[in-house]
Amino acid sequence: MKDRKISAAVTDSDFRKLIEGKNIRKAVMVKNGKVFKYGYDK
Repeated sequence: MKDRKISAAVTDSDFRKLIEGKNIRKAVMVKNGKVFKYGYDK
């Protein structure tokens, strides 16, 4: 994983934009100790 710089807090919409823009299929975000999983089929 190269994009490890994104450890700052990101909002949900920013996170989604980031994923959609990067063509990532699955992503995991940890927020307030909870884990959110996003899956995209492209």
